[in-house]
Amino acid sequence: MRRVLVSTMLASLLAGAMALPALAAKPERAFLEAPPPTDYAAGELCSYAVRVEFPINNEYGITFAPQNDGSQRMIVTGRLVAMVTNLETGESITLNASGPGTFWFAPDGTLAIDGGGHWLLYLYPTDVGGPGIFYTSGPIHLEAGASGVTALTMPRHTRDICAMLAE
Repeated sequence: MRRVLVSTMLASLLAGAMALPALAAKPERAFLEAPPPTDYAAGELCSYAVRVEFPINNEYGITFAPQNDGSQRMIVTGRLVAMVTNLETGESITLNASGPGTFWFAPDGTLAIDGGGHWLLYLYPTDVGGPGIFYTSGPIHLEAGASGVTALTMPRHTRDICAMLAE
């Protein structure tokens, strides 16, 4: 699956969770490691080059046993702070992106996310609603597959981080 980051959904979470072995009936709690600082070229997320990093990460995922249909659920909670930097101007913004949210991994490799609170969502040009980096406050719903984000509902309280850092 192509990497999509939504505040508490880190690249390592997607890669690791899609390959999770069957778990016992008892939920399993694990620390979710943040990816290293990542630079994106102009046009990839914003019209200018941008860096996304996570200076504070204390997120954990609670993974439940697979359902009868083979789907698996993970609840992600904890503190996550993101910093987005315009690499042309050096201007940056630091955001609380702690969610929380519930991730549903289907046997066919698709993903659905339902969340609340604060999220940092970044989308590529081929994603529904993309490209861009968005900071949300309130309920979100996202669906993704091999081709990227296929469905997205963002709350009314959504800030366009690319536009904010372009000023």
